[in-house]
Amino acid sequence: MSYPNPKFIKGLIATTLALAAVQAAQAENKLFPTDVLNQGQLDASATLSGSKSTDDFVYNPSSQPGTSKNYTSQLSAGMRYGVNASLTVGGTVSGVDERATTIYNNVPVRYDDTASGIHSESIFAKYAFIGGKNAPMTLSGEITATTYSSHNIGGDGYNAATVQLFAGWDCGQGVRSYATLHFTAPDRGNHTKSEGVTVGSWISVSDNATIIPSLSLSHSQETTTTPATSSYTLGLAGLVAVDTNTYLRPAASIGKQTSHDSLNGNFHYDGSKTESASLELYHLF
Repeated sequence: MSYPNPKFIKGLIATTLALAAVQAAQAENKLFPTDVLNQGQLDASATLSGSKSTDDFVYNPSSQPGTSKNYTSQLSAGMRYGVNASLTVGGTVSGVDERATTIYNNVPVRYDDTASGIHSESIFAKYAFIGGKNAPMTLSGEITATTYSSHNIGGDGYNAATVQLFAGWDCGQGVRSYATLHFTAPDRGNHTKSEGVTVGSWISVSDNATIIPSLSLSHSQETTTTPATSSYTLGLAGLVAVDTNTYLRPAASIGKQTSHDSLNGNFHYDGSKTESASLELYHLF
């Protein structure tokens, strides 16, 4: 019996690994903020996330301190389709469950609110102004229209439009950095307009794994019911290939909001502290 040449085996292994790396990179590249799909391509994702926000406050008329906590869990799913080499369209559906607790420290008063949360549906279009697999810099923009349906007691539904601009550049040695600008405007005055910027880097640690640190700064404008606030968020995500075109993306973040007074002056809030975590399953067809 003859055995294959060891050089042939090594060559076959090297070729297989190289092809896997190329195919994996193809999927990964479609998740970079500036990327769009190729013509006729389709991808899908499902994300499970949760968050906890804690805000210490003082009820000014009686100088009574307290703490409010808000817990959310969210499940979302989305699909995208490449119309041509520059344009990608898609949609997302999402459901959020909420639970809020308010405790006054020095008196036996506690308020619990278990809500059904808010459901939303979005459609979007993303266009690559400057792109290409080997381009040193990429630039794209996205417009999103979202409808929110509140299932909370006394809640109201509303619509919002979001405009985002993404810029990316290749830093070399497996590092790609990006910056994102966004502006969101709702159609009702009791929901906030917001603008913000996010910067981050994709750092390749192997053919199948990438880590993604990020920093976000945002500002929410005053509404008819809430004052203006600013916040920052530090995030860390990972991207792990589990198959040729399938990835898991775990992520975690911490954030802090600026202190502020309620519009009627009755409450002073120290600014909420938010911790969140998510897990996304992504597949490129």
